Amino acid sequence: MKLYKNVKKCIVIFLALIIATFCAAVTCENTYAAEPKLILEGYTVDKKTVYTGSDFNLKLTYKNTATKKIKNLKLTITSENGELLADGTAGISYKDVIEAGELWETDFDMVAVSGLEEKSYKLMLKAEYEDVNGAPYTMEDAIYIPVFCNQKLSVTDISSDEVNLGDEIEITAKVNNLGDGLLYNVTAKVEGKSVEAATCYLGNIEVGKSVNVDIISKSTHLDSGSGLNNIIITYEDKLGNEYSYKDKISLVVKKSDFSNLEQIKKTEVGNTLDSTVIILSLTGVAVIIILIVFIIKYRKKKKLLEDF
Repeated sequence: MKLYKNVKKCIVIFLALIIATFCAAVTCENTYAAEPKLILEGYTVDKKTVYTGSDFNLKLTYKNTATKKIKNLKLTITSENGELLADGTAGISYKDVIEAGELWETDFDMVAVSGLEEKSYKLMLKAEYEDVNGAPYTMEDAIYIPVFCNQKLSVTDISSDEVNLGDEIEITAKVNNLGDGLLYNVTAKVEGKSVEAATCYLGNIEVGKSVNVDIISKSTHLDSGSGLNNIIITYEDKLGNEYSYKDKISLVVKKSDFSNLEQIKKTEVGNTLDSTVIILSLTGVAVIIILIVFIIKYRKKKKLLEDF
């Protein structure tokens, strides 16, 4: 009887273990099926710098980290206020199945709208998919794309006076900001065949504004307007990347004219002689007047003595 009770007890315990194991397996399976994990592994942009009004390609990499496959994936990409737009795809990508542990890469052709402010813009990623049992799930992520303004300038009103060789030469111009972004640390420089290199700092130039250039250099070689001299404008963007713009300038440097030098010297000598004659004449007149006064006084004195 006792043996029967022990056997019965063992059977009950064995059945309980089987039921517990089965429940644990079902629970585990339901847990994995209920929480399929799709995560954003990373993203890349095909351009080093994204400018306003330009297009770029955005590549996204997702991974199914669950132990079960997911299916019927729909990925939607949008920006907060339409600053970054998907080009030709409405910002939607599909995938039938992603196996457990599998990577999925997809890409979008994007456009940064013209006239944007220089800053990073948010892109919202929404992934909608199903588990193996058809239960729906949603995963949302956000990424940020820095956008920079286009920088464009022109140089106008370039001018300078004709000078003689060796003289100082003043070169003036105007730098105009034609882009949609600030021009940082703008510097103007002149160099070339007939002038010494010289620079001037212009500072930052705001959108739609102009700054005057005024550079004093020295003429070094004769030039009849060969166009072998340049004005070079350097500037930076917000990241400190440096750019340059070059434009030709035409300068006229002449040889000094000495043809009238002899006449000038003769005139100067003549003027000097005339001045000397006048001075001597005035001196002579003064001496004569003094002698006459002296003689008159002498005679008066002599007559007084004789009358006495």
